[in-house]
This record gives sequence, structure tokens and C-alpha cells, in this order.
Amino acid sequence: MNSSRLPGKALLPLGTLPLLARVLRRAKLCGYPVYLATSKDADDDCLEDLALSEGVPVYRGSKENVLERATEAANTFNLKAFARLCGDRPLFDIDEIANYLRLYQIMANNNVMPDLITNHLFKQQIPGRTTEVIDTNALLRVSSLTSNDADREHLTKFFYENKKDFFILSMPSLQRKYAGYGYAIDTKADYERFAYMFNLNSHIAVSIDKADEILFNYTSNESNHEG
Repeated sequence: MNSSRLPGKALLPLGTLPLLARVLRRAKLCGYPVYLATSKDADDDCLEDLALSEGVPVYRGSKENVLERATEAANTFNLKAFARLCGDRPLFDIDEIANYLRLYQIMANNNVMPDLITNHLFKQQIPGRTTEVIDTNALLRVSSLTSNDADREHLTKFFYENKKDFFILSMPSLQRKYAGYGYAIDTKADYERFAYMFNLNSHIAVSIDKADEILFNYTSNESNHEG
């Protein structure tokens, strides 16, 4: 809730729903259980309330140590692996996440457990379009290998910076042609752009291609006004 650039963004309305509710409902469409890991900070009580109202179990842990919070949440909910989703990304690729989780299951059934499945290894992703499935044991290993504050704040940073030490499965990147501004809501300008988009199409499962068309029209009109 205490984002420095856009305070309270998790509860800002997008179409008919707050941002976090939209993310949680879209996550459910992937076909796997959904959990929220948030901090023990009193400011995040409202996030727990919202998640529980959506039928989503909640784990609360460290505010600064995201690595610890994630590993403890995974252990609490007995997750061998999980797809990482940030609460400011209302247009993640549903099929991509579901496919990565299925791939992990298939490989694990054959006793081959990747530490990380990602579309981010060799090509920088547009903000909000990174898809990652993380093995919980691998994340525990990271926790034992680093005490760096940046590694503990950014969940998968250590994997990418030490990729030779992990089994990382790199997946093809699926970039969209109109998404130059990205899919994460990080600033007031991001929020205004997405509020416009969801006011025109508030469907939880709106496709990225459809959203791109609307966002492209918005940015084109914005450029025309500036000109």
C-alpha cells in the first residue's frame, strides 16, 4: 500500500474493481490455487481483507525481506513451486502462466525440477510481462547463499545474476507491438492509462492483444494532444 510513486495503488479502481482484486481474479483463471503474500505492516491490513473477501488465503511476513516472505509463504501453503505475480500487473498472460506451471509439473513428474522457468533470461521484458515459475527449494537455496539486501528485496535477481549455478529454463518471449509503455502500474500516468483501458473493457480475461489496441489508441491520442 505504501508505494512511493503511487501510494495506495493496490486499491485504486480499474473499471469495476480495485487493482488487487482484478489481479487475484485474473490469476484464478490460470486454473491453479492463488495465494497472497503481503507484509505484517498495519497499512497492508486492507490487502488481507480484500484477498480474504475474494477467497484467497493470505500469508503475512517481512516487509523488506521479500525473499524470506516468499519462501515462508510457499512453505506455509506446501508449494513445491509457484508462479510469481506482482500485484501491480493486471494484464499478465493467463495462458503463459498456466503453461509454465504445467511444464513444471510434467518435468517434476519425471524427476527433473527446473529452478526457474522464465521468459526473461535472454531478452528484457516489457514491464509487467515477465512470467516466472520458481522452485521453492531453489529459492531456499538462494536464501542461504546471499545476505545482500537487493537480493532479498528482488525475488529472482540472484537467479539471473548467477544463472550458471541454477537450472533455468528459458522460454520464448511473446512481445506485443503496441506495449511500449508497459503493463505494470507504477506511476500516476500508468494508472490513468490503464483506467482508460479498463473503463472501455472491464472483462477480467481481456486479452493482451485487445488491451493493446485500446492502449495504442490512448497513447496515440495523447501524442496528438502533445503535438
